[in-house]
Amino acid sequence: MTKIFNVIDGGIVPPQSIDGAAIAHQCSDMFMSKIITTGGNEVFSVCRYDFRDKKWRSPVSGLRQVLEYYTT
Repeated sequence: MTKIFNVIDGGIVPPQSIDGAAIAHQCSDMFMSKIITTGGNEVFSVCRYDFRDKKWRSPVSGLRQVLEYYTT
């Protein structure tokens, strides 16, 4: 089975989540993303957008930029 994902530029802010917990914390849903770390490495990570601070959040240490994220 093949799954096709939409690739969205990291500069485009995702929509607000409809999940109650995400709304309470003012963040988007989680997305699989390609990111650049402070070391300059391109890696894949799960990210979500923080609407309060207007920036991406990731469990990966040293997130510098989200290049793209994927939706279904």
